[in-house]
Amino acid sequence: MQARNAAARDRLDDLLTDVQQRAEQFREAQSEAATTTATVTSPDGLVRATVDANGRLSNLEFAPVAFSKSTPQALARTVQQVVSQGAAEVGRRVSELMSPLQQGVPDLSELFEGAPSLAEFRPPVPTTEPDPGQTPPSHEDEEQNFMTSSMPAPPPPVVEEKPKPKRGRPDDHHDDEPQSWMEGGSSW
Repeated sequence: MQARNAAARDRLDDLLTDVQQRAEQFREAQSEAATTTATVTSPDGLVRATVDANGRLSNLEFAPVAFSKSTPQALARTVQQVVSQGAAEVGRRVSELMSPLQQGVPDLSELFEGAPSLAEFRPPVPTTEPDPGQTPPSHEDEEQNFMTSSMPAPPPPVVEEKPKPKRGRPDDHHDDEPQSWMEGGSSW
């Protein structure tokens, strides 16, 4: 029994040492991941976007000829694609930073019988693969969409409220006998 306890204690000591080392490595990787960025340029060179570690756009640049060589709709779509690619690249880089920390770590289900696997809770790394069923709109479609989307919507109809009738003043005739025991009349 003492031999089993000593072996369990040694195993726990080893696990604790490993956890402490990994915690330090994790802090370093997390610090580096927090400053990770990705800058992506569109294939036509008209748009360049930088995305931060949270997947948010931190810088957006247009080539000087971008507005003369493209339509606003096409530029908007290009911005969306470039930002999405940047976010996926940041996710890939952060995943690369963190993956060595996951190697050799026993899963929770391996340590404790009946415990869930932590692998089920890891979010997937985003991809930027275009939807295969999606076809890009033609230049005419872009112009039509821009023309209709730039027109302001008509204002909502104005509904005038009718003024509420004013309440009249209560009569000041208190000469009559009160009709209620609450107003000082006789009780039953």
